[in-house]
Amino acid sequence: RPGKAPKSEAPAAAAGGGGEGGGREVAAPASATTCALEPASAAAHCALHLTNMLLEALIERGAYSDGIARVQALRQSEALGLGGKELPLDLRVREGVCCAYTGQLEQAERLWQPLLRSDASAQGGGGGAERAPRRAAAA
Repeated sequence: RPGKAPKSEAPAAAAGGGGEGGGREVAAPASATTCALEPASAAAHCALHLTNMLLEALIERGAYSDGIARVQALRQSEALGLGGKELPLDLRVREGVCCAYTGQLEQAERLWQPLLRSDASAQGGGGGAERAPRRAAAA
């Protein structure tokens, strides 16, 4: 039938979602294994990936303070062994969004510095510019 997966593909699809792997091990998504942080444990990878997804949902709901609290809890979790290392850029960007919406603009800019620097470099600014030039709004 159109729109339905053949029966031979159904077990593979079920193994990847909803926790119905039937006891089989399922490989972590590529985004969870390629972060710059390189945590030593699967638990840390999982926590980073899940926090990233949770932040996306919290931002969509407008729960910015909750998002900030979740990232702070992740940073303080000794069980994950992050040891004060910098979080992956995607988490810092989302944390920055939460900070900006709660009026913590300086903190948001600190979190976004890697993006601001790369934007300045891409525009030929480079040269150690601390802040990317502001663009005029399109009319």
